[in-house]
Amino acid sequence: MKLIIRLTSWRTVGLVSVFMLFTFLTGCAGGNGSAPAWTAADAQTAFNDFNSAFYYNITGSDYGYLVDQGSTNPTSFWMFANDIAMAVDAYNSLGGSTNEGIITQLINGFNEEHPNWWEGSDEYDDDMMWATLAYIGAYKAVGTSAWLTEAEAAYQTVYSRGLASNGGLYWYAAGCPSKCSNSYQNSAANWTFVIAGALLYKETQNTTYMNEAKGVYNWAYANLYNSSTGEVYDASTSQAQYSYNYGVAIGAHYLEGDSSDATLTAQHMMTSMPSYSGIDNGYYILLNSDGSENGSDGGGFNGIALRWTAYAYKNGGISDSKVLAWMQANVEQGWSQRNSAGLSWNNWESATPTSGLYSWDCTDTVVGMLDVPQP
Repeated sequence: MKLIIRLTSWRTVGLVSVFMLFTFLTGCAGGNGSAPAWTAADAQTAFNDFNSAFYYNITGSDYGYLVDQGSTNPTSFWMFANDIAMAVDAYNSLGGSTNEGIITQLINGFNEEHPNWWEGSDEYDDDMMWATLAYIGAYKAVGTSAWLTEAEAAYQTVYSRGLASNGGLYWYAAGCPSKCSNSYQNSAANWTFVIAGALLYKETQNTTYMNEAKGVYNWAYANLYNSSTGEVYDASTSQAQYSYNYGVAIGAHYLEGDSSDATLTAQHMMTSMPSYSGIDNGYYILLNSDGSENGSDGGGFNGIALRWTAYAYKNGGISDSKVLAWMQANVEQGWSQRNSAGLSWNNWESATPTSGLYSWDCTDTVVGMLDVPQP
């Protein structure tokens, strides 16, 4: 999964405070004239509107999400997994029996479409980890023990097949002999593994998970992260930077007890992550994937970034309050671009069209509204 999401650079902005930028955003952003604060009711509405557009019945009590409006095709493995995580966000943030029921229906649907997935049917280790995180979250929300068992099995599958001799994980199960080069060891596989291991330890008290996660964390810290600047690299052989890698690195830092690194990484993401393109209007909004809204992998990166940054912030793992203002500004900007059906795509610099939307592109704002504390 590799597409471009970038922040506008601060080289032309200067050291303007986050609070000044936040004020500018609330007064000047978006296609709706301003970027209003959102409420819990708004967050529930946004989730409901997303479901109205994309939720579909696979069979019986099994549900999933469609790729795009008007499609009959289900979304991909890793996107489906993160859709489940979004449903977990909705229940954790808002409660409600309907939100809880959606989690169960989606897990049923995922198991229907990807039977015995925990045995490694998806060859990409990061994909397996996104599903593992979704199942851990679903278990914590609903309490179905089978989901935790499946998450544990998937975690060990990835560790067994993906661990390299240097202590990091491969992106591709067999060490990338055919589908990628240089035995790619990337952030998406490694930081997510650390998060999963830490969360599994919390639920089971099995120290094996804690120790395996710690070992991978040490490798990722040394090879995927610049502890002087907070930069997070896509892989040990690539210094490309993507917002979702920042999010999972922040989550891993926090869960491994490195709150100072979680803070530094968040600060770098919101002020200094390089930009390939974008509008420089004196504020710093997460840009969409690569200038297109077509359901490709990068369309949901910003939601993942906000999910794990908010997770660390809400649990005391980020000490800089400016990070909260930055997250809120992003969510408000995305919310201000919604269309008449309540959908907001991943281009937060322009109004959302009324048709032709991809479900994955429309997750970012919803996740932000569910996870980021309201102003």
